[in-house]
Amino acid sequence: KNSTVLIVNDTAFAHGGLLPVHANYGIEKLNAEVSAWMRADITEDGGKASPPFLAMGDSSSVMWNRSQSKERFPSPNERYTTCRMLSQSLAKVGASRLVVGHTPQ
Repeated sequence: KNSTVLIVNDTAFAHGGLLPVHANYGIEKLNAEVSAWMRADITEDGGKASPPFLAMGDSSSVMWNRSQSKERFPSPNERYTTCRMLSQSLAKVGASRLVVGHTPQ
C-alpha cells in the first residue's frame, strides 16, 4: 500500500498539503487510486490506472500543494484562509495536526 495521506492517531501526514477538497473526496479513496496507479493496475476499459488528479494533477494536489508550508504569508487574510482550510481538512479526517513531508525550502 502506498499511502499518499496517512493518519496516525491524531496526526495527518502528506507530501505537500491537505485541502478540504482532498478530505471531502476521501483519504481512503485517494490512497486506493494512487496505489492502483503505482501498481499499474488494469482498469475496466483495459488500460492502466492513471494518477488521480487530486493527488498529482496540479498545484492544489496533495503532492504539489505548498499553501500550508509557507514561512510567511503575504497578508493576514491569506494566513487566515489557509489556517481555516487546514482546520476544516483536519476535522474531516479526524486529525489535529498536519506533518508536511516536502516543502520548498
